[in-house]
Amino acid sequence: MATYALVAVVIVIAIWFYSMFSILSNEFKNKNERKVWLIGVILIPIMSLFYLFAKKDLLK
Repeated sequence: MATYALVAVVIVIAIWFYSMFSILSNEFKNKNERKVWLIGVILIPIMSLFYLFAKKDLLK
């Protein structure tokens, strides 16, 4: 059981790092959205999952 929890935590951390890298490296349609998403993903890591689904509408 602990192994599954560890795998889940590693996956969430990997998604979190990918989202932060994506936010910093891509160009947004609105420049203010980058700041909002970056602050949101740093303070609320679960927002990185929402970013993955909303990414295609936010980026140029």
